[in-house]
Amino acid sequence: MESQFQRLCLDTLVGGGVQSFVDLVYLACDPASSLETLPRIRDHLAATETARRRGDTATVIANYGALADVYEGAGGGRLRCYFLERSLDIARMTGDTAAEMAALHRLGNAYEQLGDSHRAVGFHTDHHAVATRAGDTAQSATAAAQLVRVYTKQAAEAESHHELELALELHEAAVEAAELSGDYRAQAETNFAAGRACIELGRPAQAVPYLQANVRAAVGGRARRVWRSPPRRGPEPRESPSAAAVFARRRRDASSRRALPCAAPAATSSQSAPSHLER
Repeated sequence: MESQFQRLCLDTLVGGGVQSFVDLVYLACDPASSLETLPRIRDHLAATETARRRGDTATVIANYGALADVYEGAGGGRLRCYFLERSLDIARMTGDTAAEMAALHRLGNAYEQLGDSHRAVGFHTDHHAVATRAGDTAQSATAAAQLVRVYTKQAAEAESHHELELALELHEAAVEAAELSGDYRAQAETNFAAGRACIELGRPAQAVPYLQANVRAAVGGRARRVWRSPPRRGPEPRESPSAAAVFARRRRDASSRRALPCAAPAATSSQSAPSHLER
């Protein structure tokens, strides 16, 4: 007697989905797949194969995104990122800016959940850059808000390991991202955290502008840091870099700086991409 999985495979082949059958068999062997999710997986694979033949890239992107949704639960992070990266590749090749921004946003969140905050920052930074070029202020603010969250999390982790200089740099990056997000609450919180980090390092004069910006943002004013002349005996505050400079430096130094301990190592697409699924 045929099993449910055998019938599913035969139906896929009878429907002309040869590539879908190969992909389905591969995915069925992954622990993140289950007998309950396999019919959904087969349907999205078949729809993707049919859309590819027609040149319907929007449908291909949508079904890759749906496949990523299937693997959103525990244990499916590797495959979730794989399908989202395929969506991103196609969106970039076809110039679909909306789909590109959606994929970048989801990839940033997916890698953050995997514990790879450095890759998460990279995708959120790309999201912000694409949204800025497209003149999409809502998407730009969304990307900046994600950067605030990730930078703040990284700063807290650095502080837990007593890496106070690194923590300050991350708090400053969060301040820059918060200013771009237009969120007064985020501006108040990040400026306060940066000021506190300066005090922890014994630099009270450098903390003053951050704490002033915290107060202005807390009462709904625009959080703009204005450096005042420090006390004669106090250390000179250093000029704050622009947001673009911070993001560029973070990307450039990501590979050379010692990575913070992560909850779990994230597999890159080149490591995780199954040969049967490569297009």
